[in-house]
Amino acid sequence: MTQKTKKKKSSNKDKQGFLKRLFSIRNDEGKISIWKVFMRLTILVILLFIVTGIIAFIVAPDVEWLKFKNPSTTAMIKERNEYYKENNKPTVKIRRWVQYKHLPQNFKYAVRIAEDDAFFQHNGFDFSQVWESAKSVFSKKGSLRGASTITQQVAKNLFFSERRSLLRKVLEVPIVIKLEKNLSKKRIFEIYVNIIEYGDGIYGIESASRFYFGKHASDLDLDQSIFLAAIIKRPRYFQEHRSSKSFVYRQDIILERMAGYGYIK
Repeated sequence: MTQKTKKKKSSNKDKQGFLKRLFSIRNDEGKISIWKVFMRLTILVILLFIVTGIIAFIVAPDVEWLKFKNPSTTAMIKERNEYYKENNKPTVKIRRWVQYKHLPQNFKYAVRIAEDDAFFQHNGFDFSQVWESAKSVFSKKGSLRGASTITQQVAKNLFFSERRSLLRKVLEVPIVIKLEKNLSKKRIFEIYVNIIEYGDGIYGIESASRFYFGKHASDLDLDQSIFLAAIIKRPRYFQEHRSSKSFVYRQDIILERMAGYGYIK
């Protein structure tokens, strides 16, 4: 056996020994180490998340077209339309669009306070709000909004059904990143208020304004703006329970915070 062959075999043994030590869950005494099991599982989970994230980013739909074109429907609307068809009701789509510049300033403030008051500061994910929502659950105190940002809600409404799942949350991440990268904050906000539900079969701020108040969205006053911002959380329920304590409370809190932030002069 040549010296070169011996070195090659020795090198292979060293590699095998390194891999064996790397993936081993036993200590030097041959017993299973809880610490090593934990570390190996942690590494495996991290690798799984990385691989899943890469795959999710590859298969995530393109959003660049939203720069120039307004969507006439969403995955959420399509799902609701299936329900309407089964119950012999007319289907819906987004018929009227309001540009960001034509939205009343009070409405913009009210929606941000109700749904995502750090919208212009974060990059699509508000981890501080996730923590606040978690604390509200454990303290059994209600919060004004959930953990999802406006950008996350745009991604969810455009591309996913109402059914919640871990897979949906994973696929939502690259879409949010793409939305934040390709669109301005104002455009994301504009899309949001024009595609979301404000009641049964009522989609978009213009349709909502005409349905509830018989006027154009650009003419909404302060109270009407707060009403439509408050209804977003549970549109079908609040549509039928406009005098409920929870709905009145939401409107009061939004008004109070708008005043506290100096938005109301």
